[in-house]
Amino acid sequence: MLMGNGEKRPLLVATQAVDRIRVESSRAVDRASSTTDEEGHLDDTLSLSQPMRRKVTAWHIAVLLFFLVAGSPAGIEDCVRAAGPLPTLTALVIVPLLWALPQALMTAELSTMMSSNGGYIVWVQRAFGPFWGFFNAYNSVACNAVDLSLYPILFVQFVNDLHPLATHTKVLVFAAVIVLVFALNMRSLDIVGLASVVFTLLVLSPFIAEAFMEVPRMRPQAWFEVLPASAINYTLFINTMLWNWSGFDGAGSIAGEVKNPGRSYPIGVLLGIFLITINYVVPVAIGASRTAPHWDLWVEGYLITIAKHVAPWLGTWTLVASCMSQLGQYNANLSTTSRAVWRVGSYRMLPPVFATIYRKYDVPVVGVVFQTVCVCCLVVFDFEIIVQFSNFLNCITLLLEFAAFIVLKYNEPHAPRPYEVPGGKLGAWIITVPKIILIVATLAVASRITWILCAAFQVFTIVMYVLWKRGLLSYVVQGWAPVPESP
Repeated sequence: MLMGNGEKRPLLVATQAVDRIRVESSRAVDRASSTTDEEGHLDDTLSLSQPMRRKVTAWHIAVLLFFLVAGSPAGIEDCVRAAGPLPTLTALVIVPLLWALPQALMTAELSTMMSSNGGYIVWVQRAFGPFWGFFNAYNSVACNAVDLSLYPILFVQFVNDLHPLATHTKVLVFAAVIVLVFALNMRSLDIVGLASVVFTLLVLSPFIAEAFMEVPRMRPQAWFEVLPASAINYTLFINTMLWNWSGFDGAGSIAGEVKNPGRSYPIGVLLGIFLITINYVVPVAIGASRTAPHWDLWVEGYLITIAKHVAPWLGTWTLVASCMSQLGQYNANLSTTSRAVWRVGSYRMLPPVFATIYRKYDVPVVGVVFQTVCVCCLVVFDFEIIVQFSNFLNCITLLLEFAAFIVLKYNEPHAPRPYEVPGGKLGAWIITVPKIILIVATLAVASRITWILCAAFQVFTIVMYVLWKRGLLSYVVQGWAPVPESP
């Protein structure tokens, strides 16, 4: 529930007390770097004595979520090909309620309860302690790095569709995307949010124009068509639909920089869900009306083809918007995932240098550099395998996040929650159970190669945990060991 102004002061005092406890614990650890000056030099920010500046508003959260979750309607075409327009449009109404809204509400509550950067890294660590905290951290970092690598690749593909490129030109375009988004993320988060507002307007504008142009020719009866049951590709449909509605927990990574989080988070996530729903439903409804009954044509990028059929200039505009979408998604995801990496470094689950920040703009500079390097390395891998691997790891981390959400409801019932999911513990279970069922169903239909790759990664994670817990990694990098507990 939202609290009035009179109730905020006790919450602030409680939050400051928690921060002081964390600061005392942090001071027991050797610094990886030295000091921060007013000019904004690098600093080891494991200490929380200098909190992040809170500049992010509800609108920033909404547009960041738009790009963390969707970014554009591109990618939803496979759902129409797999099952037809009726299941797709139905799912676009039901999935936000059963999949997206629970994740969004959980993120809002936990982000206001633990209003510091790191989000899901902090939640699982606080609920379950070091083993599951470490397990979640490594799965999250891997999932984020793999997912990030998709966006520059897709940007180059869209630019190539707009104007065919030579191989060396593709490399230059890829490098330009990397440099541009890196530069944006070296500034404060409100600048990243402002860029996301601009990208959102650019992405949605051609589909709004298309909707106005196609209303007189709309054929609603096409929306009710469905493929024969034997022809429906359930694996493709479920994976694609859920992947296109995943990413709300990323908003928790910036909680330490959100202004008035108890109000900004619930408003921001609801606005985000509205934007994302419109983003998917309108183009699918228009496209289905125009292309029935040729659902086999709906491959990735087909929405651009439909726009070209409406008007050649609209097709070009839509293709340009798709390019901007990839930039926006890469920009938003890099800003949130780099803060998750920073938090993993602050727990010393990665070398201490990962907890370094550029104080002038509150930028987790090593996290940004690390994620950028990972993107450059992963570009050579198969696109389909990357999507499946990312989706599988995302499901694992979501299971841990919702488990943490429930556990903290029981273990810390009186902890300050400026925003709380309505219904208390019962409300928490109501939004959690459907999400868990969908996650398990997604894991069940994953391919064999995905299971093998992810199982191998879990073995690697457990081995790394044992080495880390016993302090053996500190022989490789000084300080890469559990943070000593305060006496």
